[in-house]
Amino acid sequence: MLPSKALVDFALRDLLRRENQRKILDLKGKIHWEGDLASMLGNLIFLPMTRETFLMAANIYRSLRARGITIRNSVDCMIAAVCIENNARLLHNDRDFDLPTAHSELQVIDNSGEY
Repeated sequence: MLPSKALVDFALRDLLRRENQRKILDLKGKIHWEGDLASMLGNLIFLPMTRETFLMAANIYRSLRARGITIRNSVDCMIAAVCIENNARLLHNDRDFDLPTAHSELQVIDNSGEY
């Protein structure tokens, strides 16, 4: 018997939440935080991740692999998928997004901050 869609969605969201928490903890001691992290996070807009988001991320990954492009971190495909689904431009300082931008519908804000 296959797990229900709700169970799969819950498990994937929990996995991402834990991964994000780990990444934040990895920054401890490396960045000087000014102010309260909780209040800074409160000002962010969180975009939804659905089952379709995960499928789009997998399709982005497979499409790039078919072109011979290796993505170093599959989470980058998730970020790209969320941006594409929500028609949001990605502001980043990570060259790993150059190839997904060139070969998908991902839109970015260039490093100079101009659209």
